[in-house]
Amino acid sequence: MVQKETIQKLKERVPKLFNYFLLLLVVVFIMYIILPLLGFLKSIIILSGWNMYQILNGVFPIIVVFIIFKISKQITPIFDTFSDQFIETLPGLKKIEKMSIRRILSDFTYIIIVILIVTTLSPLASKLTNMGGIIINVMSLVIILFLLYDAGKIVYTMFEKRIQGFNLKKKKSKK
Repeated sequence: MVQKETIQKLKERVPKLFNYFLLLLVVVFIMYIILPLLGFLKSIIILSGWNMYQILNGVFPIIVVFIIFKISKQITPIFDTFSDQFIETLPGLKKIEKMSIRRILSDFTYIIIVILIVTTLSPLASKLTNMGGIIINVMSLVIILFLLYDAGKIVYTMFEKRIQGFNLKKKKSKK
């Protein structure tokens, strides 16, 4: 019963995910290939000091970030399903350890999402201000380091508990 529900959820999410990835590819293609070819848009001034080319250069990364959020909304439950399936294949895990492994896998999912968002926003921010790209890169580095620290702390705690349990069993067998 559980596998049928899982398969049904995947059947619902995978086509949406594929469509969002395809949309992301099209928008990135337009942003990096088509838009630079439309250099004549620089002569069309819309707002004071802003031309059509600059506005489109600012709008497309925002669209890409929105699509990445939609992709992350679709992909997170898929990663949860796969992590649950992966955890079920590992023998001898307690419920707390299963939750810890799931949290580690979700940390790595968030790292991938942060990298996608930074890849999109960094060029836009560097066009707006001189320090914009640097600020976004430093912020993403801090977030990624925090997520890695969290995952490392969980792994350390899991190994520490296993080793302490092993030491206790060893001491009991010596008595």
